[in-house]
Amino acid sequence: MKKNLNIFLIILVFLGFNFIFNPSLWKELSGNKMMVSDNIITEFLVEQSYQNILHMKNPFLTKSIFYPFTTNFSMNDPNTAYVLPFFILRPFFDPHKSILIITLFSFLLNNFFMYLLLRKLKINQSLSIVMALVFGFTPFLSHRILGHYTYIPIYFFPLVFLTVSKLIEAKKEKEKLIISLFLGLSMALMLLINFYYFFMIALGFIFYFSYWFFTNTKQFLQELKKNAIYLLTSIISIIFFLIPWIISVYDLIKTQGLFKSPGFGGAITLSADVLSFFTPSEYNPIYKFLFNKLSLIIPYFPKYNNFFLKSWERFVYPGIIILGIYFSIILLKLLKKFPISLWNKIKPYFLMSLFFAVLMLGPFLKIFNRWSINIEGVAVVFPLPFLLLHYVPGLSTLRAPSRFTPIFIFFSCIVAAYIFDFLIEKVGKKKSLILIIILFVVFFLDQFYVIPTKLNQEIPNKIYNYLNKKPQGTVLEIPFTVRDGFQYIGFVHAIQPMAGQLIHGKPIIGGYIARVPDIFFSYYKNLKFIGYIAKIIDKGNYNPLTEKPKKPVVYKFPYEIDEIKKELDLLNVKYIILKQNEVYTNVVRELIMVSNYRPILTESQYELYEN
Repeated sequence: MKKNLNIFLIILVFLGFNFIFNPSLWKELSGNKMMVSDNIITEFLVEQSYQNILHMKNPFLTKSIFYPFTTNFSMNDPNTAYVLPFFILRPFFDPHKSILIITLFSFLLNNFFMYLLLRKLKINQSLSIVMALVFGFTPFLSHRILGHYTYIPIYFFPLVFLTVSKLIEAKKEKEKLIISLFLGLSMALMLLINFYYFFMIALGFIFYFSYWFFTNTKQFLQELKKNAIYLLTSIISIIFFLIPWIISVYDLIKTQGLFKSPGFGGAITLSADVLSFFTPSEYNPIYKFLFNKLSLIIPYFPKYNNFFLKSWERFVYPGIIILGIYFSIILLKLLKKFPISLWNKIKPYFLMSLFFAVLMLGPFLKIFNRWSINIEGVAVVFPLPFLLLHYVPGLSTLRAPSRFTPIFIFFSCIVAAYIFDFLIEKVGKKKSLILIIILFVVFFLDQFYVIPTKLNQEIPNKIYNYLNKKPQGTVLEIPFTVRDGFQYIGFVHAIQPMAGQLIHGKPIIGGYIARVPDIFFSYYKNLKFIGYIAKIIDKGNYNPLTEKPKKPVVYKFPYEIDEIKKELDLLNVKYIILKQNEVYTNVVRELIMVSNYRPILTESQYELYEN
């Protein structure tokens, strides 16, 4: 009873910090405004998979975006694992609120599973709570919470670690079988949520088992002999649970070929700079204030402030606590004053964390945003291990090295927990309490973040709900985009039409997912009216939080007016939603009205036209 009460109070602590760190997400659960960013992709794909499964269809295909194409999104972080909680949530909540609940619950699981793992490693309870908070609210998530919700569930790392540990410790065959099946399910779910995380865990296993083999061969072989059948069961169960996904991937590769990123696929830009390890989150209000003030009084600091403000895709800052611990380890090892018994405990985790830290640096070493130096007209680079992944079939799609940060944080937190636990055992209770309090304060000040609400907006729900009751037909919402991780046409941030599709349920022109076939872009560009609209609504590729858009270049429609009607009839466009007060609004309104579309409904900045 006392143990259960203790766990309940700890969960309340984690839940309390969830409220403190993510108030804007909790507010979205009851408000009319919603974040319109990459989160819409997650909501759309999960809802599409959910509806497909309900209607006994392939969960990885959709005809709802990029009309008139059928899109296979099995290689686009399909997030299909979220369908399981959708069966519980969707009868009561819309897709947006369902994803919000899953995301907020993921933060709780991040803390809880890390706490359980640290306690299993016999770490002091109070320290375990603090380090679970350090892990669960790592600064990396302060950037991903802006829309990349599939990067929030880092709880899979401690969960899989706990499961493997339990498998090795279990004595009964039935218990081992159940655990091995659960391990397979967990790995399969992880792949369906985030392929990066699946690959990280796979690499972590290889590294850890290799270390175990070379440091204690006899013990490793004994354990392998006892558990080989169960590890094989886990691998088979992974394949079994992934059969629908494997079939869809096979069909995708058969029809479109194996996707290969052009060049390095942005891996150089999306990799960590050495300076990134020491540059905190721009969403921490304390650091943002300090950087702003220092840039006004210190020469050349504005350059670093610019690096600080534009570090989104190269962000890897682990936090002061982890940085302090790692500096101390390196210093004490150099001075040969690090306790041997403690080093033996942390060594495998420390080495694994360094391995992933090197991967985070990408294909070439980058310092102060420079990855090459010019020597007598020759560009010289320093290649790193990540470069090898570029030449492994299927792995070239891993084009963002900085996204290896969570597993580095995971192993680093274990290292830090062992060291602080060692210190707690050496000092008295009073000093231990002071240390815990200091760690807690440092964690909060260093890792607190404020989610910017600039991306939050009210969408035209009245129009979308009206369309929901109308006969089938394609919806053209202007502005729109056709976009993936490499290119776009139209207005780059026009993701809202996908949010609307979840409400009105009709196919739309355009869309946005991580990887879009080139034929989609070519098709839309070559359409006379749609291609024209895509050009006059383009405001450039800019960051809406830190940059201003360019003014669209609006020009006269260069073809016969009759071409508009022919094209829209070909695409079965029955409804057009036009945003008001844009420089192109009057021109587009005139063109669609002469094409027999009449205004039906106005809501805020949007007007609905129907044919």
